[in-house]
Amino acid sequence: MNSIRWNVVWNLFASIWLSCLNVALVPLFIRFMGIEAYGLVGFFATIQAVLNLLDFGLSPAINRQMARYAVQPEKRQEARDLVRTLEVGYWGLALLIGSAIFLLSYFMAYYWLQTIQLSKQVVQQTIMLIGLVAACQWPLSFYSGGLQGLQKQVLLSRINICAITFRFCGAAIVLWLVSPTITAFFIWQAIASAAHTFAVTIFFWRILPTTEQAPRFQFGLVRVIGQFAGGMGAITVVTLILVQLDKIILSKMVPLEILGYYTLAGLVSNGLAMLGGPIFNALFPSFSELVAKGDLLKLREMYHRGSQLMAVIVLPVAVILAVFSQEVVLLWMGDKSTAEYTHYVVIFLVLGTALNSLMSLPYALQLAHGWTGLTFYINLLAIFAVIPLFIFFISLYGAVGAASVWFMLNSMYVLVAIPIMHRRLLPGEQWRWYSEDVGLPLAASILAGGVGRLLIHPSTPPFLLTVSLAVLLASTFALAALAAPLIRSWVVDQIRHLQANHG
Repeated sequence: MNSIRWNVVWNLFASIWLSCLNVALVPLFIRFMGIEAYGLVGFFATIQAVLNLLDFGLSPAINRQMARYAVQPEKRQEARDLVRTLEVGYWGLALLIGSAIFLLSYFMAYYWLQTIQLSKQVVQQTIMLIGLVAACQWPLSFYSGGLQGLQKQVLLSRINICAITFRFCGAAIVLWLVSPTITAFFIWQAIASAAHTFAVTIFFWRILPTTEQAPRFQFGLVRVIGQFAGGMGAITVVTLILVQLDKIILSKMVPLEILGYYTLAGLVSNGLAMLGGPIFNALFPSFSELVAKGDLLKLREMYHRGSQLMAVIVLPVAVILAVFSQEVVLLWMGDKSTAEYTHYVVIFLVLGTALNSLMSLPYALQLAHGWTGLTFYINLLAIFAVIPLFIFFISLYGAVGAASVWFMLNSMYVLVAIPIMHRRLLPGEQWRWYSEDVGLPLAASILAGGVGRLLIHPSTPPFLLTVSLAVLLASTFALAALAAPLIRSWVVDQIRHLQANHG
């Protein structure tokens, strides 16, 4: 449990650090390059997410398998051989990805993206660079998944913090001192991405348990993770289609400038997702170990404690961001028109992302049991429902319409998937999840956010508004933690422990 706590702490710190860099540097990026050029950054994020379809479920599969190997020391050689086999395929795909984007750059620049200020030639050159960045980043998820499965998440977080700082701060310096262009931005991204992937690769191989024999390529070992990876690959396909549909359809239906504003609003909700991701990353390997051991009692306890921790961390931020969306964007960007245009988008994206984060530990429990069918079939059905919804709502309300569909989709997950999952894996526990794990922290967060909205006036001066929101957020965290039974008992135990030590 101590290692899990440190994993959560460091994962959260890495995510918060990335969010702080976004808050500090994205306005500078937009100021140097312009909002239309920043739309290409959003387009790159969409391409990067779509390319994850080619992962075929191998990253989460290697995460789960490394966690299982950790309690099976007799299979050290098999673990090393499996990594060598899979990494050969990963690097080959990286080369194919870069080549494919390079070849499609003309079509995407001249026939897909709608530009006003940027020339088509500059857009095409940028997309070629995007292909290079994507190829450099591609193997990173594989090696990161391996380190997470080996419970080396503290080390991975430290590497990510250094790499992210190098990438973002270096990009700001390049735009400031070298060239304030989108091409210069992506040249630096390629350099930083290559360095990041190289570092994680070296550390992963050093940490893998050593054996007398060198790792060998053995294609037959793919069968060890084949069924689970196949299920994960199917989930990845349908999930990424769902997650990226809004950006894909928007990129065709609205100007690149509007996509830039949507990407900006998405950064706010992505910051919220970064709070939930570390908890998933910390607990998923432990879930897998407990399932392998058959310790279902400890698994149930860890699941509820983790779910309450997720709610306590995610819901206060989500409520405050939703209630004060316009003020937050204005404080961040310093531009009133940007805040007025994007704050409704922020509300729907943040609420949808909060619900999505709450679903991540039930999803982790499914994966730990090797059950991939539920998520796949729900997402597959959802695709057919949301495509016409996206087109309809975007045609009427633009970016706000796309964000509202994202909120509807995640509301459906919470209402439909949770009962089905608990009925099979944790019978009789679903109402505890709805009421204690989520309901009580949610009620406490809404209460604090409502009181804060009454007390904090929109016209409050910027410095005082920042301080007020910080105090309100801290108070909301405290109230949500007190409302969650397991988190409250843990806090009380820690206080008693400190008192006993000082006494």
